[in-house]
Amino acid sequence: MDQKRLLPILAGSIILLTVYIAAFIFFRQQKHLSDTRTNKGILYINKTKIDVQVASALFEKKQGLSGKPSIEKNEGMLFIYKKDGKYGYWMKNMNFPIDIIWIDSNFQIVEISENIPPESFPQSFKSEKPIRYVLEISANLAKDKQISVGDRVDGIKEILENLH
Repeated sequence: MDQKRLLPILAGSIILLTVYIAAFIFFRQQKHLSDTRTNKGILYINKTKIDVQVASALFEKKQGLSGKPSIEKNEGMLFIYKKDGKYGYWMKNMNFPIDIIWIDSNFQIVEISENIPPESFPQSFKSEKPIRYVLEISANLAKDKQISVGDRVDGIKEILENLH
């Protein structure tokens, strides 16, 4: 085969290989993102079991429960931060009221903000004390299940181990 015919075949092969590699990388990243979005776990506070969706990535934290029509009574979302801090939450695009449970790095509840309505937006809520985790649950669940400041939240450690 002469060089004039071989050059376009070689160039086309390189282009196809490049497209294949780029597509492989793109779909692998998308799979990782979708796997991250479906992280779930189980928490226990006293004897109350709460099924949680885990928000550890920035885009998950920004979205939170916004836009969801509702959550079941014993469901929630656990927000995980890498370091202690005072993180603000608001009710933008929320369709139902929630309780916010503020949890420190020792898995202890340090504060509870109860029955926050969607209409409170743009007001922002944050704990007075530094926290590492935030648990959003359906409104009045904390009161109904007698969850209070000082209670330990079990299951976070196991969720953290499964994230890595």
